[in-house]
Amino acid sequence: MKTGSKGRKVNAGIEDNTGAGRAKSRRQGKIRIRTELCKGCKYCVISCPKGVIELNKELNTSGFYTAYALRMEDCSGCAICAKMCPEVAIEVWAD
Repeated sequence: MKTGSKGRKVNAGIEDNTGAGRAKSRRQGKIRIRTELCKGCKYCVISCPKGVIELNKELNTSGFYTAYALRMEDCSGCAICAKMCPEVAIEVWAD
């Protein structure tokens, strides 16, 4: 077996792009959104690369539609949402 372009394995002239044999480590993240601080600006919703965050259909006590984690299992823990939040209402943990 030879090595082709960009270090991919080549067998009979066919490059292996599947990544087989490589261990993939996927970072799992968790977020906590403090709804009493959230003003529903949607910066976190727009900035989340995985589409984890959505807005609630119910108002909080201040009268805002607040953010919540719809698909927590997809969170990578990148913390872009927390960095974008002007109210500092989001905490992020990554495993």
